[in-house]
Amino acid sequence: MPANPLGFVVRSQLANFLTEGTLDPRSFNVDTIPSNFGPDHVQGWSFGIQRQLSGRAVIESRYVGNHGGRLFQSLNANPYVAGLASSFPNLVPPGVTPCPAANAVVTNAIGRENCNEGLLYDVDNTGVSDYNGWQNELRTNNLWNQLTLRTSYTWSKTTDNTSEIFSTVAGANTLWSAQDPFDTRHGEHALSGQDIPDQWTLSFVEMLPFFRGQHGFVGRVLGGWALSGSYIISSGQTYTPVQYELNYLTGGTAYDFAFDVADIGTAETARPFVLSPSAPVSQVAIYGGDLCTLSSGAAGCSSPNQLYSWNAINATGTVESVSAHQARFLVNGAYADSVYGEPWGNAARNSLRDAAVNQANFQITKDTNITERVKIRVDAAFLNVFNHPNFYSVDPFIDDAGYTAEAHGFGIPSLFSGGNRLIKFGLKLFF
Repeated sequence: MPANPLGFVVRSQLANFLTEGTLDPRSFNVDTIPSNFGPDHVQGWSFGIQRQLSGRAVIESRYVGNHGGRLFQSLNANPYVAGLASSFPNLVPPGVTPCPAANAVVTNAIGRENCNEGLLYDVDNTGVSDYNGWQNELRTNNLWNQLTLRTSYTWSKTTDNTSEIFSTVAGANTLWSAQDPFDTRHGEHALSGQDIPDQWTLSFVEMLPFFRGQHGFVGRVLGGWALSGSYIISSGQTYTPVQYELNYLTGGTAYDFAFDVADIGTAETARPFVLSPSAPVSQVAIYGGDLCTLSSGAAGCSSPNQLYSWNAINATGTVESVSAHQARFLVNGAYADSVYGEPWGNAARNSLRDAAVNQANFQITKDTNITERVKIRVDAAFLNVFNHPNFYSVDPFIDDAGYTAEAHGFGIPSLFSGGNRLIKFGLKLFF
C-alpha cells in the first residue's frame, strides 16, 4: 500500500505553528462535537416461527430488521472550498464561499468555509443504517445423550452512510471521511462495511459413548474421547475502491489535502470512476491527459483522451493502450474530472467485496481420570482443517493496481495470505 505520510503530517503541523507564530488553538487540528450531540437510537422488529422436533431439538426461522438513526459519523467540519470553487463552482453549495486571506483569523483558514477556524474534525449524529435479514437455525442439546449441535444460515442486507467513526483501512471502514464533504449522507449511503449477505455456520460437540465410566485400564484408554468443531462459510466483507494521492498528483484541487493528510492519513478521499462493471476488479485505466502530468510529458500528452493501462505502467513501466471495457476503474485525475464534469468519482462506497470465508476447525479431546481428583486432558486442534485458502484483507488503493507483492496490489485478496492448516497439541493436568 502507499506509504503512510506520518512524517509529512508532523512536519506540516510544525510548519503551521512556525508560520502562525502563535499558540492560537485555531491554527491546529481541532476535534469537536456539536452542542446537541447525543446517543444514537435503533428501532428493531422481528417475527418468526419455531418448531420443536423433539425434546432436545428445535428449528426456527425468522425475519429480523432494524433501523439505526443518529449514529456517530466523523466529518470534515470546515472543508476547503477554494479549490472546488475554482474548478467546479457549480458544485459549491449555495451560500458557501471560500474564506479570503484578509478575513482569515489563522492562516490555515484561508480558502475554507469558516474564516474563524482552521482544520476541524467533528463527530456528529448524522449516521443512519438499515438491516434486513432472514435467519434460520437448528439447535440440539445432548441429542442421543452425546451430541450438541447448532447450525444456522442468514441471508441479509445492511446499508449505511458510515460504518465506523475512526478507523481507515481497518475495522469496517475503508475511509471514514466522505468523498464530498458537503454530501455526507446521500453520497455515502450504500452497502455497509458490515454487510455479509450470506453466512452459514455449524458448531458441534460429540461425546463418544464408549467407556464413559472409564473403569479399569481399558476404560481409561478407550473412554473420555470427544470430538468438536466449527465451520463457517460466508460472503467476504465489502470495501471501497479509493485513491491515495492520484488526484492531487495530477493537479486536482477539489480535495482537502491538508485535512485528509492530517486527520485521515491519506492525501485525498477520492474514489475512481467506473468504466466497465464486467471487467476484472484489479484492472485500472488512466487518461493520457493525467498520465502526461504524472510522467512529466513522457507519455499520453499527444492523446489526452486515450485510455492507458495503469496496471502496466506500475508493473513494468510500459505504456499500453486499453479500451473502456478492459478496465473496471478509471483513475480520478484532474483531466478525468474535466471530462466527467466533477471531481467526485462515481464508484459507490463499499461497491467491492473481499474474498469469501471458508474455514473449518476440528478438535479431538481425551480426558483421562487418573484418580477421583486428578484428570489429564490431551487435545489436538486442527485450525483450517481442510486447508482452504483464506485471506485476511485486500488492498483498496487503485494507486497500487498492477503490483503483485505480498499485501501490495489493488483488488487482489490472494496477496494477503491467511496461512495454511495449523495443528496444535495440548496437555493439561486438573487436580
